[in-house]
Amino acid sequence: MIQHASGQSWWPSADGSWSERLGLYFRDDCQEDTGLHGLLIWLISWVARHGQQRSGHCESKEMRCAAGSKVTGLQVRYARLEQGDRDLYDFKPRCGTSWQSWLGMRFPGNSEADLTEAEADICTTGTSVTGVQVMRGRNDRRDWDYYNFKLRCGKQWAEPLGLAFDGLRETRSATCPSGSSVAGLRVHRGFQDWGDLDTYEFQLFCTTPVNKEGRPEKASRGGGEKASRGGGGSAHSKADKGGVSEGKGTTKPRSTGKSKSSSGGGGRKAGSAFGSRAAEFEAAAAEVREEMRKQAEADARATNKDEL
Repeated sequence: MIQHASGQSWWPSADGSWSERLGLYFRDDCQEDTGLHGLLIWLISWVARHGQQRSGHCESKEMRCAAGSKVTGLQVRYARLEQGDRDLYDFKPRCGTSWQSWLGMRFPGNSEADLTEAEADICTTGTSVTGVQVMRGRNDRRDWDYYNFKLRCGKQWAEPLGLAFDGLRETRSATCPSGSSVAGLRVHRGFQDWGDLDTYEFQLFCTTPVNKEGRPEKASRGGGEKASRGGGGSAHSKADKGGVSEGKGTTKPRSTGKSKSSSGGGGRKAGSAFGSRAAEFEAAAAEVREEMRKQAEADARATNKDEL
């Protein structure tokens, strides 16, 4: 069960509460109107809102796991559009043992994108996501915006996803209270045409903590803590995003963190981040590879259909 919404209350409910935004650089503005219409909106904005084209950001999407289920993994896909200098991301959470749908953030088809990339991570059996760290990067010379992510499974932080990254600007994170887990994800997207800045912000839905007697504690507003800049470790850094993609309309799936394949010298040995057993380690990697293989085949079929 997955739910999408853009205007839900931030106040707690009996089953949990939404955290505040992480505190990343983000402006509630969406300067995506172009042409004459965009020029008119821009002129009006300087009079009415001091340069802000809209009173809110471009879009917000969210999902909630079904009752009793928790987030256990995350897929992230990225697309680069050279026309307009756009860097777009979309997200697919995993609840329990089932991958959910993509959140449905603005994202181009493979035939439109100049570069595409996808990465994923899964918590080992018996653990669920209790926090998320987001790293934002920027290459001003090329007008490229980068995001990378780390999951906190149980009490341990995993390695960053293998998404291309450059020019670390800030790091923010949120963790659920002790005894609580992530059971939902909310993503906000903004865009500033002056500077071609694609920006994202995030909130976590944390389940209500359970006290020592096994009863849910009274929920409080907000579900986590924020970490200041640079407070959560370094990101994988690559100088050129194009170096990890295989050309226009091609996705190069690559499992990372706990879910990295142990073949080809690219994986980690069992017993590292979470002390997982080899069988569980490889099973998680196989699940991610299979999911991303199916996604790549579906994208290829859609591309061939468009060409016919």
